Amino acid sequence: MRKCPNHNIDDMEHMQILTGGMKIQHRMHLDASAGGSITLKTDEEVKELIEQMCQNEYNMNNEKSTKTPGVLQLDKETAYLKEIDV
Repeated sequence: MRKCPNHNIDDMEHMQILTGGMKIQHRMHLDASAGGSITLKTDEEVKELIEQMCQNEYNMNNEKSTKTPGVLQLDKETAYLKEIDV
C-alpha cells in the first residue's frame, strides 16, 4: 500500500481487502485483539490495531534473538562436589 500511494483505494477498502484475505484463525485473532468483531471498528482503529500487533510481534522476536547466553551459577556445595567428582 505504501509503495503505490496513487492507486485510488481508500483506507476502508484497504482494510476490507486485507481482512477479507485472512485465514479464519488470523481473523479470529484480530477480532479477539479488538475486543470484539473488527467490523464494529473504524478503518483507522483496525489499522492501528494491526500496527500494534505487528510491533508487538516484532518486539517479541527481537527479545528472543538478543538474549545472550549466561553462565550457570552454582552454590559452593555443588561446586565442591563437582570438583571432587573430577
